[in-house]
Amino acid sequence: PTVWTHCARASLCPGVSIETHTTHYFLQRHSIARIMSVDWEELNTKLPFARTKEDFAKRKELWEAIDVNGNGFLSLAEVTKGVRDVLAVDELFDAIPAVNRSFHHCKNISTNPSEHGPDFIEFRELRLLLQTLRQFFEYYQAFDRIDTGDDD
Repeated sequence: PTVWTHCARASLCPGVSIETHTTHYFLQRHSIARIMSVDWEELNTKLPFARTKEDFAKRKELWEAIDVNGNGFLSLAEVTKGVRDVLAVDELFDAIPAVNRSFHHCKNISTNPSEHGPDFIEFRELRLLLQTLRQFFEYYQAFDRIDTGDDD
């Protein structure tokens, strides 16, 4: 089967800036072709990880929306559900490995011991989680673009 990849470099797409460039491509997986499209600008607005008062306020709102039981910490299941329901970025939810890696990366590099144990994210770790989620999702997308095999 043929795999067609649209150029990810804005220089080959005249009139489209790097900031707004969306990568489109078809992947052949299990004999089903699918289109993956990521609106990076939208994704960046939904992952407020900047060290600004505005992004801090957005993180507070995001935390309250994801922490539905109000216990003050998030499990991996709550983070995954939050990505699906609160962030509502379908491409992220399809990249469960990126969500898992981001969660565990935050737990592994945390310098202060968690009050709730190693299986939960606290609010103080949310900014890093959002930042690594963005970065790991980009890695996941890059790998997915070049992985044309059917070996998942």
